[in-house]
Amino acid sequence: MSKDFVVRYHKGYDCFFSDPGDTKSMKCRVCGVECVVEINVNGAHDYFYCPNSEKQWHDRALRLLMESEKFESRTLRDLVYDEYKDFLLAWGVLAPK
Repeated sequence: MSKDFVVRYHKGYDCFFSDPGDTKSMKCRVCGVECVVEINVNGAHDYFYCPNSEKQWHDRALRLLMESEKFESRTLRDLVYDEYKDFLLAWGVLAPK
């Protein structure tokens, strides 16, 4: 990992919050991996996060997925989404459904 790489979580993509006990498990929207959960954080919520978020390939995949969602054009959205899927596949990861 590059010494300049900073892990950033993105709510709704690779980290999630729920009321304590409401959600048993979550999967990362970026890579489909089961999230790690911290139960009853500060007595307010359960916190789920992807264990792959600290990897640079995950950050790149996240940026591609987010970029694909910006386009109103289905053609452009599908083009970038296909690049996202191909990128994950190159890392041996199947895109989540």
